[in-house]
Amino acid sequence: MRLPLNLTLVGVLSILLPSVTHARPTPTQVCESAKLKAQAAFAKCRLTADAAYAKAPDVAKRDAAYAKCESQLADAFTKAEAKAAKAGATCPRTGDVTFVNDLLQSCTTTARNSAAGPYCGDGTVDPDETCDGNCPTCAAPPSACYALASGSAGTCDLVCNPPVLSCIGTADGCCPYQPQTGCGQANDADCLGPSWSYLQWYTPISWSSCSTIRVYGVQAGGSYLFTLCVPPGASRVIGDPVITTVVDNNSFEYAVGNDDCSSTSAIPNLAGWDCTNQADHGFAACSSNDSGGLIARSGASRLDVTVCGNGGSAGSGNFYIWYNAVGNTLNPG
Repeated sequence: MRLPLNLTLVGVLSILLPSVTHARPTPTQVCESAKLKAQAAFAKCRLTADAAYAKAPDVAKRDAAYAKCESQLADAFTKAEAKAAKAGATCPRTGDVTFVNDLLQSCTTTARNSAAGPYCGDGTVDPDETCDGNCPTCAAPPSACYALASGSAGTCDLVCNPPVLSCIGTADGCCPYQPQTGCGQANDADCLGPSWSYLQWYTPISWSSCSTIRVYGVQAGGSYLFTLCVPPGASRVIGDPVITTVVDNNSFEYAVGNDDCSSTSAIPNLAGWDCTNQADHGFAACSSNDSGGLIARSGASRLDVTVCGNGGSAGSGNFYIWYNAVGNTLNPG
């Protein structure tokens, strides 16, 4: 009797093919598998919370969802390790839930930010950033009229030594010139007078090497800035002057020496003055090169301002004094 073809093939294959048996997974393998599934669920849980936040931003709701994700991950790891231990085995790693949590949080945060477009921490300085991964360590500010920093590296908007340009009620050592609103004793704790004003010195100054202008009538606590920059339309300085020292009648030297009035936040520049010389070089000096000048110390009644030509060169020009004090008491003595 002939057997049907299909039965014949079954018989042949049963002889030729070895029997296939599957070994049961070990408790260690079961633990590893359980932890991997828990990790996948954790990543999905966090990204699901991010997806909901993208459509309806609610920080409290998102953070609550994140907390639930963490709790579920911790529970799954605890159960997987306990099950392996009960079977007399161990997981490939134990006590690793914090490490895994932190790693997956970093990964899902990167994925979330990538979906949202450029972000702080992607290593690229975007138009709304000042740095990203390359933020500097800010040095001490050159004077009290500069802050240490604004923004932060963590938010990619760090700016080192930004100028002080706002009137504030607490003392910070700077009485800034504010073109729009003006800073004075009414709105800034460091200002002695009602506002900033300026005067042109009584005679032009000249120097073959150096010249010292002795300014009397200085008020202790008053703010002063000396410059060879000029108001719009005035005759510009000849040469390359450098204000080398400013010393008061008590022999205290103020750290305000200046070659070129280059800071955009220096009072002459804020006021729209011309700090170029007659050769159109930006060589006019201002002391100090900031938004608030110097504050005369207690006991000061005179300031000696020494102007020298750069490299010993000669020159001449009008000398101006910006001041924030009680009235104009400045004079040549």
